[in-house]
Amino acid sequence: MRDDLPDVYADGCQVSERREDFFSCTYGRKSARTTIALVGGSHSTHWLPALQILADRHDWRIVTYLKDMCWFALAPASKYGEPYPGCDRWKARVLARLKSDPPDVLFTTATYGGDVIEIVPDGFTRMWQKLGESGVQVVAVRDTPYLNFAAAECFEVFGAAAARCSRPRKTMLAQHNPAERLPDLPPNIHLVDLSDYFSDATTCFPAAGNVMIYRDDNHITAT
Repeated sequence: MRDDLPDVYADGCQVSERREDFFSCTYGRKSARTTIALVGGSHSTHWLPALQILADRHDWRIVTYLKDMCWFALAPASKYGEPYPGCDRWKARVLARLKSDPPDVLFTTATYGGDVIEIVPDGFTRMWQKLGESGVQVVAVRDTPYLNFAAAECFEVFGAAAARCSRPRKTMLAQHNPAERLPDLPPNIHLVDLSDYFSDATTCFPAAGNVMIYRDDNHITAT
């Protein structure tokens, strides 16, 4: 499960939290007329396999700007409650590139619920507004629920039907998508909510049908 990863990891296109290298990778047809920028931390990254399928169908070019634990927000970054200046410097470089070479659409995350009940982190809306000033449309996907336990190991030990391998939806997701309730949502933002693929009305599951959803405690498998 842990090796069921998006291509960026094998391609060396995911900037680790300890580095600030500015680089990007391109997927899909390089001469495509529509460019999608995939930007943010690892919870943006894990949507790349789905975007690649869409890129093949619709003739898109995907350009990645991805760094571990680095939300694309116009606010000082933190990591484990401490300042994360490497993320701030990296974001500034990405924003400068996006201004000089704006994509048609930027794809990123809209919410976060890792160690809190789901919120829209500080600075997300301001970043979306900043991108709108450059004419960039933003597609922001509701964050995937954080299980906070190793899904594959739980299945292996207790079985796929074990109740202890699922979690109550209300402990991970807000009752309503917090991004949809923002009073100052800019006109260039388009929200996507796929949370019903991860849970029913009460419970979030580590698998759907015969497919593992999670490769660890919070990232989805490429499959």
